[in-house]
Amino acid sequence: MFPERVEKWRSLTRSIAPDLPEDIVLAIIWHESNGKVSGLVGQGKTRCGVLPLRGGGSERICHALGLMQVIPGNIAKWNERHPNGIVYLDDMLSLDPYPAKKQITLGANILRGAFAHLHRYWPRVFPWPEGVLTDDQIRIGLMSYAYGQGRIGPKLTQLQNEGLPLTFDNFAERWPTLGYPQNRPVHYSQWVWARAHGQKGPPRRPAQPTKPVTEVAGVGPAVALLALAFFAFGKRG
Repeated sequence: MFPERVEKWRSLTRSIAPDLPEDIVLAIIWHESNGKVSGLVGQGKTRCGVLPLRGGGSERICHALGLMQVIPGNIAKWNERHPNGIVYLDDMLSLDPYPAKKQITLGANILRGAFAHLHRYWPRVFPWPEGVLTDDQIRIGLMSYAYGQGRIGPKLTQLQNEGLPLTFDNFAERWPTLGYPQNRPVHYSQWVWARAHGQKGPPRRPAQPTKPVTEVAGVGPAVALLALAFFAFGKRG
């Protein structure tokens, strides 16, 4: 199902996160790092963090790291909470078994937290960890993994206030281009879900959404309509 460079992490994933769907975790690894580690993958605007170096000192990092591309701000938070299990910058740049275990542990912890966050606020809709992990809880949790719980939660509240069921399909229909162009949580969830179920899924980098004429031209709706009418009349003439 997965390329060998991704499949090689299955047994480690199973031992680290037996409570999570391992194909989902592997699909995240596939999407995020292609099963490899590079310090430059995912470089861009993200929450920076100061990470310790194994040989002493520290370094400020502003791009995601590791097999599951954890942002440095989350790694720094982990280190604050787990002083006896410090994750070094060196650990996020190596494919050796011990560092790789730390990388998957970090990513699985964030994914687990995304599922638990949904349950905490909407327990009847998202029953895990007390009940079965539903498809919608997984698919919406994937959006939280990519985009942040603090950004997805308010959208779910808005759906609830509008009287709509809290499903991934309703979310995707309501905000299909959420996060463009830097982030694409709906598309991310679709890609990971499809690959975890043996489907090809959408391309990694979808085309940018087409902007309305008024937004492209920088003019008001009335002016845009007049311009289109003039153009149509001229073509007929």
